[in-house]
Amino acid sequence: MTVDLEKVFLCPKGENSEFFYKRKVSCYNFSIFVSGEQKGFAYVWDQTEAKRGSAEITSCLWDFISKKVESGIKVFRIYSDNCSAQNKNQFLFSMYVMASIRYSIKIIHRYLEPGHTHMEVDSMHATIENSHKFQDIFVPKDWYNCIKLAKKTLPKYDVIELKQHFIFDSEPLAVHQRWNQLGISTFKEVHLSFDEPGTARFKREYEGELQTATVIKKKPGRPVNWKTICLKKRYASQIPLKELELQDLQALCRSGAIPSKYHDFDLDYLPTLNEKPENIPPDEVLPEFHTGWSDEDSSGNEDDPQDPHDDQHSDVVNENLSDSSIDKGDPDYVP
Repeated sequence: MTVDLEKVFLCPKGENSEFFYKRKVSCYNFSIFVSGEQKGFAYVWDQTEAKRGSAEITSCLWDFISKKVESGIKVFRIYSDNCSAQNKNQFLFSMYVMASIRYSIKIIHRYLEPGHTHMEVDSMHATIENSHKFQDIFVPKDWYNCIKLAKKTLPKYDVIELKQHFIFDSEPLAVHQRWNQLGISTFKEVHLSFDEPGTARFKREYEGELQTATVIKKKPGRPVNWKTICLKKRYASQIPLKELELQDLQALCRSGAIPSKYHDFDLDYLPTLNEKPENIPPDEVLPEFHTGWSDEDSSGNEDDPQDPHDDQHSDVVNENLSDSSIDKGDPDYVP
Protein backbone atom coordinates (compact mmCIF):
# COMPACT_ATOMS: atom_id res chain seq x y z
CA MET A 1 0.00 0.00 0.00
CA THR A 2 1.13 3.58 -0.65
CA VAL A 3 0.48 6.51 1.68
CA ASP A 4 0.79 10.27 1.38
CA LEU A 5 -0.61 13.52 2.75
CA GLU A 6 -2.34 15.52 0.03
CA LYS A 7 -1.82 19.23 -0.43
CA VAL A 8 -3.84 21.52 1.83
CA PHE A 9 -7.42 22.24 0.75
CA LEU A 10 -8.82 25.66 1.62
CA CYS A 11 -12.41 26.58 2.23
CA PRO A 12 -14.23 28.54 1.15
CA LYS A 13 -13.18 28.02 -2.48
CA GLY A 14 -14.90 29.44 -5.52
CA GLU A 15 -14.84 31.94 -8.37
CA ASN A 16 -15.76 34.87 -6.13
CA SER A 17 -12.84 37.34 -6.13
CA GLU A 18 -13.40 38.09 -2.42
CA PHE A 19 -12.08 34.64 -1.51
CA PHE A 20 -8.65 35.51 -2.90
CA TYR A 21 -8.02 38.24 -0.31
CA LYS A 22 -9.32 36.47 2.79
CA ARG A 23 -7.86 33.90 5.15
CA LYS A 24 -9.51 30.50 5.00
CA VAL A 25 -9.91 27.24 6.94
CA SER A 26 -7.36 24.56 6.06
CA CYS A 27 -8.48 20.97 5.41
CA TYR A 28 -6.20 17.93 5.26
CA ASN A 29 -6.38 14.53 3.58
CA PHE A 30 -4.08 11.63 4.45
CA SER A 31 -4.59 9.02 1.76
CA ILE A 32 -3.90 5.29 1.72
CA PHE A 33 -4.16 3.32 -1.52
CA VAL A 34 -4.20 -0.49 -1.29
CA SER A 35 -2.89 -1.79 -4.60
CA GLY A 36 -4.17 -5.35 -4.18
CA GLU A 37 -7.72 -4.12 -3.70
CA GLN A 38 -7.42 -1.08 -6.00
CA LYS A 39 -9.18 0.83 -3.23
CA GLY A 40 -8.40 4.19 -1.66
CA PHE A 41 -8.98 5.41 1.88
CA ALA A 42 -8.99 9.09 2.82
CA TYR A 43 -8.58 10.28 6.42
CA VAL A 44 -9.83 13.87 6.41
CA TRP A 45 -9.96 16.66 8.99
CA ASP A 46 -9.76 20.44 9.28
CA GLN A 47 -7.48 22.67 11.31
CA THR A 48 -9.93 22.93 14.23
CA GLU A 49 -9.71 19.15 14.79
CA ALA A 50 -5.98 18.54 14.60
CA LYS A 51 -2.70 19.60 13.04
CA ARG A 52 -0.81 17.62 10.39
CA GLY A 53 2.15 16.17 12.23
CA SER A 54 3.41 12.80 13.32
CA ALA A 55 0.60 12.22 15.86
CA GLU A 56 -2.10 12.54 13.20
CA ILE A 57 -0.35 10.36 10.62
CA THR A 58 0.56 7.75 13.24
CA SER A 59 -3.04 7.61 14.50
CA CYS A 60 -4.40 7.18 10.95
CA LEU A 61 -2.03 4.30 10.21
CA TRP A 62 -2.72 2.70 13.60
CA ASP A 63 -6.45 2.78 12.91
CA PHE A 64 -5.97 1.40 9.39
CA ILE A 65 -3.74 -1.44 10.56
CA SER A 66 -6.13 -2.28 13.41
CA LYS A 67 -9.05 -2.63 11.01
CA LYS A 68 -7.10 -4.67 8.46
CA VAL A 69 -5.94 -7.07 11.16
CA GLU A 70 -9.60 -7.88 11.79
CA SER A 71 -9.87 -9.23 8.24
CA GLY A 72 -6.85 -11.50 8.72
CA ILE A 73 -4.05 -9.41 7.19
CA LYS A 74 -0.71 -10.33 8.76
CA VAL A 75 1.86 -8.55 6.57
CA PHE A 76 1.78 -4.82 5.76
CA ARG A 77 4.05 -3.41 3.05
CA ILE A 78 3.98 0.39 3.09
CA TYR A 79 5.57 2.75 0.55
CA SER A 80 5.92 6.49 1.06
CA ASP A 81 8.11 9.51 0.44
CA ASN A 82 10.82 10.62 2.88
CA CYS A 83 8.98 13.40 4.74
CA SER A 84 10.48 13.07 8.22
CA ALA A 85 7.76 15.02 10.02
CA GLN A 86 5.08 12.61 8.84
CA ASN A 87 6.44 9.35 7.44
CA LYS A 88 9.93 8.82 8.86
CA ASN A 89 10.20 9.55 12.58
CA GLN A 90 10.61 7.80 15.92
CA PHE A 91 6.93 8.22 16.81
CA LEU A 92 5.69 6.32 13.76
CA PHE A 93 8.27 3.57 14.22
CA SER A 94 7.34 3.25 17.90
CA MET A 95 3.74 2.62 16.88
CA TYR A 96 4.94 -0.03 14.41
CA VAL A 97 6.71 -1.83 17.26
CA MET A 98 3.53 -1.77 19.36
CA ALA A 99 1.35 -2.93 16.45
CA SER A 100 3.67 -5.78 15.46
CA ILE A 101 3.70 -7.15 19.02
CA ARG A 102 0.04 -6.53 19.83
CA TYR A 103 -1.39 -7.95 16.61
CA SER A 104 1.33 -10.54 15.76
CA ILE A 105 2.00 -8.97 12.35
CA LYS A 106 4.92 -7.96 10.18
CA ILE A 107 5.36 -4.38 8.94
CA ILE A 108 7.73 -3.35 6.16
CA HIS A 109 8.00 0.35 5.32
CA ARG A 110 10.02 1.31 2.24
CA TYR A 111 11.00 4.86 1.28
CA LEU A 112 11.23 5.89 -2.36
CA GLU A 113 14.19 7.68 -3.90
CA PRO A 114 13.82 11.47 -3.46
CA GLY A 115 12.73 12.97 -6.76
CA HIS A 116 11.21 9.65 -7.89
CA THR A 117 8.30 9.38 -5.49
CA HIS A 118 5.35 9.09 -7.88
CA MET A 119 3.03 6.48 -6.36
CA GLU A 120 -0.41 5.05 -6.97
CA VAL A 121 -1.75 7.22 -4.16
CA ASP A 122 -0.73 10.26 -6.24
CA SER A 123 -3.19 9.13 -8.92
CA MET A 124 -5.84 9.09 -6.21
CA HIS A 125 -4.92 12.69 -5.36
CA ALA A 126 -5.10 13.70 -9.03
CA THR A 127 -8.59 12.20 -9.30
CA ILE A 128 -9.72 14.14 -6.24
CA GLU A 129 -8.26 17.43 -7.44
CA ASN A 130 -9.76 17.11 -10.93
CA SER A 131 -13.20 16.36 -9.50
CA HIS A 132 -13.64 19.72 -7.76
CA LYS A 133 -12.06 22.12 -10.25
CA PHE A 134 -15.33 23.90 -10.96
CA GLN A 135 -17.12 23.31 -7.67
CA ASP A 136 -17.71 25.88 -4.97
CA ILE A 137 -16.63 24.78 -1.51
CA PHE A 138 -17.88 26.61 1.59
CA VAL A 139 -17.35 24.27 4.58
CA PRO A 140 -15.07 21.26 5.26
CA LYS A 141 -17.99 18.84 4.78
CA ASP A 142 -18.13 19.94 1.14
CA TRP A 143 -14.54 18.81 0.67
CA TYR A 144 -15.28 15.44 2.24
CA ASN A 145 -18.22 14.89 -0.08
CA CYS A 146 -16.07 15.82 -3.09
CA ILE A 147 -13.51 13.17 -2.13
CA LYS A 148 -16.25 10.59 -1.56
CA LEU A 149 -17.69 11.19 -5.04
CA ALA A 150 -14.40 11.86 -6.86
CA LYS A 151 -14.02 8.37 -8.33
CA LYS A 152 -16.62 7.53 -10.96
CA THR A 153 -16.13 3.77 -10.88
CA LEU A 154 -16.28 1.17 -8.10
CA PRO A 155 -14.88 0.78 -5.57
CA LYS A 156 -15.39 4.35 -4.39
CA TYR A 157 -12.98 6.00 -1.98
CA ASP A 158 -13.70 5.44 1.70
CA VAL A 159 -13.72 8.78 3.51
CA ILE A 160 -13.01 8.66 7.25
CA GLU A 161 -13.40 11.86 9.25
CA LEU A 162 -10.55 12.15 11.72
CA LYS A 163 -11.86 13.08 15.16
CA GLN A 164 -9.93 14.05 18.24
CA HIS A 165 -11.24 11.11 20.23
CA PHE A 166 -8.96 8.71 18.36
CA ILE A 167 -5.80 10.80 17.90
CA PHE A 168 -3.29 9.54 20.41
CA ASP A 169 -0.03 10.98 21.66
CA SER A 170 2.77 8.76 20.35
CA GLU A 171 5.54 10.44 22.36
CA PRO A 172 5.04 8.19 25.44
CA LEU A 173 5.65 5.19 23.18
CA ALA A 174 8.90 6.63 21.88
CA VAL A 175 10.19 7.20 25.43
CA HIS A 176 10.59 3.43 25.81
CA GLN A 177 12.45 3.03 22.51
CA ARG A 178 15.76 4.24 21.11
CA TRP A 179 14.98 5.16 17.52
CA ASN A 180 16.54 8.60 17.90
CA GLN A 181 19.92 6.90 18.36
CA LEU A 182 19.81 5.01 15.06
CA GLY A 183 20.03 7.82 12.50
CA ILE A 184 16.60 7.10 11.07
CA SER A 185 16.85 9.95 8.54
CA THR A 186 19.09 7.69 6.42
CA PHE A 187 16.70 4.71 6.45
CA LYS A 188 15.58 3.33 3.10
CA GLU A 189 13.63 0.40 4.51
CA VAL A 190 12.41 -0.71 7.95
CA HIS A 191 11.18 -4.16 9.06
CA LEU A 192 9.31 -4.89 12.31
CA SER A 193 8.08 -8.40 13.04
CA PHE A 194 6.20 -10.11 15.86
CA ASP A 195 8.65 -13.04 15.84
CA GLU A 196 11.46 -10.65 16.80
CA PRO A 197 9.72 -8.35 19.28
CA GLY A 198 11.66 -5.17 19.97
CA THR A 199 14.12 -5.81 17.14
CA ALA A 200 14.25 -3.67 14.01
CA ARG A 201 15.87 -4.51 10.71
CA PHE A 202 16.68 -1.66 8.37
CA LYS A 203 18.62 -0.62 5.28
CA ARG A 204 20.54 2.59 4.74
CA GLU A 205 21.13 1.84 1.04
CA TYR A 206 18.64 0.38 -1.42
CA GLU A 207 21.05 -2.37 -2.44
CA GLY A 208 22.55 -2.74 1.02
CA GLU A 209 22.22 -5.50 3.58
CA LEU A 210 19.65 -5.46 6.36
CA GLN A 211 21.11 -4.24 9.64
CA THR A 212 19.70 -5.23 13.01
CA ALA A 213 19.18 -3.20 16.19
CA THR A 214 17.29 -3.61 19.45
CA VAL A 215 14.95 -0.65 19.77
CA ILE A 216 13.14 -1.30 23.06
CA LYS A 217 15.10 0.14 25.96
CA LYS A 218 16.01 -2.11 28.85
CA LYS A 219 15.14 -0.33 32.07
CA PRO A 220 15.10 -1.50 35.68
CA GLY A 221 11.71 -2.46 37.04
CA ARG A 222 8.65 -3.91 35.39
CA PRO A 223 8.92 -4.07 31.57
CA VAL A 224 6.33 -2.39 29.35
CA ASN A 225 3.50 -4.67 28.22
CA TRP A 226 3.09 -3.62 24.59
CA LYS A 227 -0.19 -5.52 24.28
CA THR A 228 -1.92 -3.49 26.97
CA ILE A 229 -0.03 -0.18 27.13
CA CYS A 230 -2.49 2.71 27.46
CA LEU A 231 -2.74 5.28 24.70
CA LYS A 232 -3.14 8.91 25.79
CA LYS A 233 -5.23 11.46 23.94
CA ARG A 234 -3.29 14.05 21.95
CA TYR A 235 -5.80 16.91 22.22
CA ALA A 236 -8.00 18.12 25.05
CA SER A 237 -10.31 20.34 23.01
CA GLN A 238 -10.91 21.79 19.56
CA ILE A 239 -8.22 24.10 18.16
CA PRO A 240 -9.47 27.70 17.87
CA LEU A 241 -8.85 29.78 14.76
CA LYS A 242 -6.64 32.83 14.88
CA GLU A 243 -8.61 36.00 15.41
CA LEU A 244 -7.80 37.39 11.95
CA GLU A 245 -8.90 34.13 10.30
CA LEU A 246 -12.21 34.28 12.14
CA GLN A 247 -12.74 37.92 11.21
CA ASP A 248 -12.14 37.21 7.51
CA LEU A 249 -14.63 34.34 7.47
CA GLN A 250 -17.25 36.44 9.22
CA ALA A 251 -16.66 39.24 6.70
CA LEU A 252 -17.33 36.79 3.86
CA CYS A 253 -20.60 35.81 5.54
CA ARG A 254 -21.71 39.42 5.96
CA SER A 255 -20.92 40.26 2.33
CA GLY A 256 -22.91 37.27 1.08
CA ALA A 257 -19.90 35.54 -0.51
CA ILE A 258 -20.65 32.59 1.77
CA PRO A 259 -24.34 31.63 1.43
CA SER A 260 -26.52 31.99 4.52
CA LYS A 261 -27.10 28.24 4.86
CA TYR A 262 -23.42 27.85 5.81
CA HIS A 263 -23.39 30.63 8.38
CA ASP A 264 -23.99 28.26 11.29
CA PHE A 265 -20.42 26.98 10.76
CA ASP A 266 -18.67 30.32 10.32
CA LEU A 267 -20.77 32.54 12.61
CA ASP A 268 -21.98 30.10 15.27
CA TYR A 269 -19.57 27.15 15.57
CA LEU A 270 -16.12 28.64 14.90
CA PRO A 271 -16.45 31.60 17.35
CA THR A 272 -17.25 29.21 20.21
CA LEU A 273 -13.82 27.61 19.82
CA ASN A 274 -12.14 30.90 20.71
CA GLU A 275 -14.20 31.18 23.90
CA LYS A 276 -12.94 27.88 25.37
CA PRO A 277 -10.13 28.03 27.93
CA GLU A 278 -6.74 26.87 26.70
CA ASN A 279 -4.24 24.42 28.19
CA ILE A 280 -6.85 22.02 29.57
CA PRO A 281 -5.08 18.70 30.20
CA PRO A 282 -6.46 15.90 28.01
CA ASP A 283 -8.20 12.86 29.44
CA GLU A 284 -5.71 10.43 30.89
CA VAL A 285 -6.60 7.40 28.80
CA LEU A 286 -7.79 7.23 25.23
CA PRO A 287 -11.10 5.34 24.99
CA GLU A 288 -11.58 2.49 22.54
CA PHE A 289 -11.83 3.91 19.08
CA HIS A 290 -12.42 2.94 15.50
CA THR A 291 -13.50 5.20 12.68
CA GLY A 292 -16.39 3.06 11.55
CA TRP A 293 -15.26 1.47 8.27
CA SER A 294 -14.24 -2.16 7.95
CA ASP A 295 -13.39 -4.62 5.19
CA GLU A 296 -16.72 -6.34 5.78
CA ASP A 297 -18.51 -3.04 5.19
CA SER A 298 -16.39 -2.25 2.14
CA SER A 299 -17.10 -5.57 0.47
CA GLY A 300 -20.83 -4.91 0.53
CA ASN A 301 -22.78 -2.20 -1.23
CA GLU A 302 -20.21 0.26 -2.60
CA ASP A 303 -22.87 2.90 -3.25
CA ASP A 304 -23.75 3.12 0.43
CA PRO A 305 -20.54 4.32 2.15
CA GLN A 306 -20.07 3.60 5.82
CA ASP A 307 -21.07 6.40 8.14
CA PRO A 308 -17.73 7.76 9.48
CA HIS A 309 -19.42 8.62 12.79
CA ASP A 310 -20.51 5.03 13.46
CA ASP A 311 -18.66 3.98 16.59
CA GLN A 312 -19.73 0.34 16.55
CA HIS A 313 -16.98 -2.13 15.76
CA SER A 314 -16.14 -5.77 16.21
CA ASP A 315 -13.37 -7.06 18.44
CA VAL A 316 -10.06 -7.75 16.77
CA VAL A 317 -9.70 -11.45 16.00
CA ASN A 318 -6.27 -12.33 17.24
CA GLU A 319 -5.40 -15.37 19.28
CA ASN A 320 -2.57 -13.52 20.96
CA LEU A 321 -5.04 -11.14 22.57
CA SER A 322 -6.84 -13.93 24.38
CA ASP A 323 -4.13 -14.05 27.04
CA SER A 324 -5.87 -14.68 30.34
CA SER A 325 -3.41 -12.32 32.00
CA ILE A 326 -5.04 -9.38 30.23
CA ASP A 327 -7.96 -7.96 32.15
CA LYS A 328 -10.30 -6.61 29.48
CA GLY A 329 -12.59 -5.24 32.16
CA ASP A 330 -9.85 -2.84 33.25
CA PRO A 331 -10.89 0.73 32.28
CA ASP A 332 -7.28 1.35 31.18
CA TYR A 333 -7.38 -1.52 28.66
CA VAL A 334 -7.19 -0.41 25.04
CA PRO A 335 -7.46 -3.22 22.44
